[in-house]
Amino acid sequence: MSEELVNAQTENSRRDWLIGIGMVLSFMLYYLLGNTNLPFGILNDPHVVPASLLPFLGLPFLLIFLVLAWMRLPLALALFPLTLPYFQDHYPKTVYKTLHFSLAEIAIFALFALALGQLVLKKEVRASFSWRALRERLGPFLLPAAIFLLAACVSVVIAYSRSNAQVALRKEVLLPLLYVVLVLGYIRTPRQVTNLLKGLIGAGLMIGLFGVIQYFFMKNTLAQEADGVRIHTVYGNANNIGLFIDYGLPIALAWLVALKLSWRQRLLILVLCLPMLISIFLTQSLGAWLALGAALLFIGALSLPNRKVLLIATVVLLVVAGVVFALYHDRILGFVVGRHSSHGVGTAEKRIYLWQSAWHMIQDYPWFGVGLDNWLCHYSLNSVCHTSMYHYWIVKDPITGASTGMSDEPTLSHPHNIFLHVWVSIGIFGLLAFIALLVLFFWTFSRILLRLRTAPLAERAVYRWLVVGVGASMVAALVQGQIDSAFLEQDLAYCFWLLCAALLILRQLTQTAWWREKA
Repeated sequence: MSEELVNAQTENSRRDWLIGIGMVLSFMLYYLLGNTNLPFGILNDPHVVPASLLPFLGLPFLLIFLVLAWMRLPLALALFPLTLPYFQDHYPKTVYKTLHFSLAEIAIFALFALALGQLVLKKEVRASFSWRALRERLGPFLLPAAIFLLAACVSVVIAYSRSNAQVALRKEVLLPLLYVVLVLGYIRTPRQVTNLLKGLIGAGLMIGLFGVIQYFFMKNTLAQEADGVRIHTVYGNANNIGLFIDYGLPIALAWLVALKLSWRQRLLILVLCLPMLISIFLTQSLGAWLALGAALLFIGALSLPNRKVLLIATVVLLVVAGVVFALYHDRILGFVVGRHSSHGVGTAEKRIYLWQSAWHMIQDYPWFGVGLDNWLCHYSLNSVCHTSMYHYWIVKDPITGASTGMSDEPTLSHPHNIFLHVWVSIGIFGLLAFIALLVLFFWTFSRILLRLRTAPLAERAVYRWLVVGVGASMVAALVQGQIDSAFLEQDLAYCFWLLCAALLILRQLTQTAWWREKA
């Protein structure tokens, strides 16, 4: 590579950094300025600035963001995950009069408008973008994704609370799928897909830093529970932190063991991982710990040099785990079952009651579910979605008659299992489509790894850590998703579809065939 080309790439990288920082700062200032829904907003007091002008106070910074994003739309798409933790309805941004949207929604609307504008006004974009190419990138993913979307739309029609279902359809299905289309249409190069995954890491790092800051400098805001204090940062719930970070941290850990990295680069990556690791520990979320452990094992297994070493390591690990469990099974079971207990019932046992409630609900609504975000309408008597219909709340154990501890939490908004959540929300067809997407994901993942095994060392060095990181992130999401909600949430839906889109782009970049080629 010539010296002139290296200098040009360095200069472009430096310019991208500056533009990226400009986009983040300008969009942050747009969100903060005049936002009366934020307790810490800037100039959000109607006594300082007239109330009629507050929604327009940050518009100059939105304009700056749009200009910078127009210049680097793929980079703007890669930075989008930084907006995901601020999806809650608690702190929306007033756009105009009664129109209120979360930061993530405003960002996706803006990026979609810019993408359409470039498609119309830029000849080079119009020449490179085609629906045929997009269809080729999606491949067999298109059919289950379309069925999932159709099932989600049908669930709105049959939902008891259509308003809840319509909002959930927009935030958890339509907009995340729109983001996937934008990513597949505008992110094409290795550098761009790397930036996309780094954006997810950056979002996890941001929440990790917030968690560390809250624990050490804002102790009065920590959630006090029987087992101690738990951080919650912008989420208000400790488990949400683990769920979000577990989508980005495995990618960073896979990067840590990538080929052709100096010890200084590995040290820098480790430093970036530390706030996320510390925050996951401070959440006291057993699901997040298990998910991270599964991701580490996954990365470690794929980093071992050959199958013999992998087999030996697996046997040793199983033997050690068996011995530890045999010696300390009482302590281990007591730790798992008794965590975060109320009325003598821990969260592990409560999840079993939740799963039973979900299964009873599914038995009555197997085909189309109860509707997106309609779980609470059928689960319990609550003020969020009050109904007079039969509820599936298990307050007393049906066998022993003892209290289940569920009476303390009537507003648990999902059944704490990713598959039960999808089934009860959008029915069996949506569940089968979701399972098909996961099967295709790991099929494609294995196909890419097989392709890279015979690729030149330089190509493996570029792509392998990206592929392994994406796979490990999905493994972490699925593991934690067995005892929590890791998909049908606004931020996590974007994360799930982002991983799918990244893998589809990597398949094309590595020139991996969908199926085994005939001999």
